[in-house]
Amino acid sequence: MSKSFLTIIALSLVLFSCGEQNSEETPDVVGNNNPYNWLEPLKASSQLGEDELAIAKRVCQSFQKKRAFLARQAQGLVLDYRVSEKVCGQENPSVERGQGRMMMNRDGNLSLSNLNPSTPIFTDVLSDQHSKIEPFCDQVLAGINPQNTRTVAPFRHQISFFTEVERDWIQIVEFQSRNGTFYPFIIERSSIVTPTTTDNQDQHGFVSIRAVNRPCSDFSNQFIMQEWL
Repeated sequence: MSKSFLTIIALSLVLFSCGEQNSEETPDVVGNNNPYNWLEPLKASSQLGEDELAIAKRVCQSFQKKRAFLARQAQGLVLDYRVSEKVCGQENPSVERGQGRMMMNRDGNLSLSNLNPSTPIFTDVLSDQHSKIEPFCDQVLAGINPQNTRTVAPFRHQISFFTEVERDWIQIVEFQSRNGTFYPFIIERSSIVTPTTTDNQDQHGFVSIRAVNRPCSDFSNQFIMQEWL
């Protein structure tokens, strides 16, 4: 996966490029081939398996490297995205190009501002300090094998880590209660750049693919998928 850095003098920004994604090598993160089962209830909480724990450690350490790298980029980075969106009842997704500026704020938090408001992008930055991920990364980085489920009232979050097509992935499923049983209503899958993907540590922790899926009334998928170019 090739990367390039370009200095944009007029904006005093750095353009951080991932290179075009190969669709033939992109896993099915929006349930096209294997539709998500929105009627499958929450499974019992458990600790991460040995292999999964190793992936989680790579992901969390890569997130730390991203924050360290962005701390050295005073003017931030400009990232280009391909954004695909499919709404309920739509046969094919719409595809647009988006652009955002990622930087570390003075308080140490990461932000992503949208430079092309006509194309919405995810502006919350996934990292080891993201609210949905921090409790798990804190334990993993401290040498503790965490439970994969936590309660964020009134919801429950279940996290998993896996490797597919030479990429490390993190999946976060949010569940809500229906008649006392918890069912998924958001399935989010993200591919994180780690040593599995590249040896270049400056790229570690960036999200190459992020897809957020929600159920339609017929339990098919609607989704937004953002790919870093």
